[in-house]
Amino acid sequence: MRLAKYQVVGFSNSVVSFAVLNLFYLFWAPTWALPLVVGSTVAYAAGDINSFLWNGRWTFEAGKPTWGQFGRFVLLSLAFMALNALVVWGASGWLLGLMLPAWLLNNMPQVIMAVTGAVGYLACRLWIFR
Repeated sequence: MRLAKYQVVGFSNSVVSFAVLNLFYLFWAPTWALPLVVGSTVAYAAGDINSFLWNGRWTFEAGKPTWGQFGRFVLLSLAFMALNALVVWGASGWLLGLMLPAWLLNNMPQVIMAVTGAVGYLACRLWIFR
């Protein structure tokens, strides 16, 4: 049941990240690598805030968040954001060169963010909300 809840929260993180990412790109079109990296990092952070609040209270029923949980979560989030930024930066030349439709290019970082979901679950279960 906990894994199912985590997946529901993960879906809501994707919705939050998707909305933030596309709103970000309304103001700074991803025509080169930097907007892709910054936009995906901002969107990732928004999804992470959603994740911390919902996973702590609902998925792992950890009660009121503690500073220790928050600190561990921030460490994990920073590591994932750095990894996400590196992957997006590394793939940006290739992605931009594909001449994808804007809606698809803008949301490729969402695909990259989804890869961290399984590792995130284990980290939440075993380390953050133990």
